[in-house]
Amino acid sequence: MYPEAEGKVTSIVGQGWAPHQASIEWYRSRNRDLNGEGLDPAVVPGALHGALTVLERWGTMSFEQVAARDSYYANPDFVDVPSKGLLSKIYGKTRAAEIDMTHASVAFKAGDPLPHDPDVDVWTYWVADIEESRATEDAPGSFGPSAGRLKDTTHIAVIDKDGNIFDSTPGGDNQEQTILQTFLNIVEFWSDWYPNPHDAIEWPRVRTQHLYGSFWPHAAGFNQLDIESTISAEVIRELRRRGHDVNEVQPLGVSGCATLVMLDPATGTRLAAADPRRDCYALAY
Repeated sequence: MYPEAEGKVTSIVGQGWAPHQASIEWYRSRNRDLNGEGLDPAVVPGALHGALTVLERWGTMSFEQVAARDSYYANPDFVDVPSKGLLSKIYGKTRAAEIDMTHASVAFKAGDPLPHDPDVDVWTYWVADIEESRATEDAPGSFGPSAGRLKDTTHIAVIDKDGNIFDSTPGGDNQEQTILQTFLNIVEFWSDWYPNPHDAIEWPRVRTQHLYGSFWPHAAGFNQLDIESTISAEVIRELRRRGHDVNEVQPLGVSGCATLVMLDPATGTRLAAADPRRDCYALAY
């Protein structure tokens, strides 16, 4: 921070506290470091504490003003969400019919669930400009429930009946992709990993960039596909033949950090697993 009135640079640490044994020597002995970009090295509550310190000492707005947008996040008391439309089988089939399985598309086609929702006429929280194929930007100084682009990418999933799976991940716009692939690995390929869910999390992963980024500068990577190199060369060649712009990344190189805990339906034992793609852990008993 460089407050002009003070005429000096002040550093605010948002990294939080590390375990006692997580010394520099511990990291060096394992060829690891604490380098990272953006919020990667930050943790909760350290990052939040740092942000609040900056706001308190140098901010020009109150915490209530800054947090106003999040007060409406996924709150049906303030925003009419077309949940029936989004979950409509007809809407899903309509969107699925637009997928060409033989050739990749560079187009960005926003969906419209409103025709399939009898209860919601206007959906202002996320406004898609279908003609321009872009998401609307925030209006300057806007903090209301319809303040444009969604900034929060937090994803937590609880899946039951009666698997009792609870999973979550950091990873920005890749969170939904991480959780979906992990969930499918667990459910569809049970016999290949059971009883060790770590295997299911560790399997190769892909990431599409075919979206407008949630964070500034909201870049889009239409038709771009990151794919871990442990996926077979034959699959990668076929994806390229179909027109995908494939970027091979190192094993475990797709961002994301899935963690999960679930009940073993056969024994009632708790199973837990954590992603080797980032520093994380899971405990069960």
